[in-house]
Amino acid sequence: MSPLEHRYRRLLRLLPPEHRAARGEEFLGLLLDLDDGRTRPSARQALGLIGLAIRLRLTWLPATGSVLFSAFLVAYGTMGIGNLIDDYTGGYLSNDMPMVRHVTPGLLVPGLVQLGTAVAWILGARRIALAVEIGGLAYFIVEPMAADLVMLFFDLALICLLGVAVRRHWTTPRPRSLWLAAVVLAVLAWKGIGAWGRHGIYYPVLPPRVGWILAAVAAAIAVGLARRRRPPVIVVAALIGVAAGRILPPVALQLAYGQYGGWLTTITVGTAILVSGGMLLTGRLPDRPDRPVLSGSAGDGTGA
Repeated sequence: MSPLEHRYRRLLRLLPPEHRAARGEEFLGLLLDLDDGRTRPSARQALGLIGLAIRLRLTWLPATGSVLFSAFLVAYGTMGIGNLIDDYTGGYLSNDMPMVRHVTPGLLVPGLVQLGTAVAWILGARRIALAVEIGGLAYFIVEPMAADLVMLFFDLALICLLGVAVRRHWTTPRPRSLWLAAVVLAVLAWKGIGAWGRHGIYYPVLPPRVGWILAAVAAAIAVGLARRRRPPVIVVAALIGVAAGRILPPVALQLAYGQYGGWLTTITVGTAILVSGGMLLTGRLPDRPDRPVLSGSAGDGTGA
């Protein structure tokens, strides 16, 4: 074995095993022909091969991102309706209810817009979800008291993300029945949160660190499901997530566990965990795109 082949074989170990077994020898021959007469891989071919290996090994990202994005839409889309239900079921004293009824229309429309966006996304109507969210932003401009600046930031970010989703044909991982059930549970969760803060006095239910631990665990579970690993591997990943959640800096904890980020993060994480667990139990793991086949040369960036 020549030094060039030996070095290229070491680089080829970066590729996923299935790709290395299927096309590794063919790819090796192509690289040796391109660098004929050299003793070391050229920088162009080596960097191209490394980039190809990274792209092939990150094919689970779309599935993981779809789970987390859908969970966020469910949590954010149910916030307004859940809080409004709580207002009418004990959130305010009877003497304050006339004021609540007066502002209800201004709160109901944004809440229905958020809920409509989430449901449309779950049902696969990406363009409708985008149109509903844009309509909600227009209502915010006409009725500035309907939402505050934080909600405006979320709406603008969602419009951008939904626009990318439409262009790239992102979809909600199936089964959709799990996500629709999660919508109901999320509404109840927002109602339950209000029960801890009756009449303007709010008490933290969970320490900030717990929310981040749950977030790390949910991310680990989502990654494990997207990579189609077995349950023991997912459990190990979840334990790693617990460790990661415990060492996050206090500043990041405070920033993410504020008035909006805390409960929104908690319900997003809870939704991701529940739906991912349901997918695992039903055997309906998140879909992921077919992995690309090795072709072309590493140096021209067309290897995927």
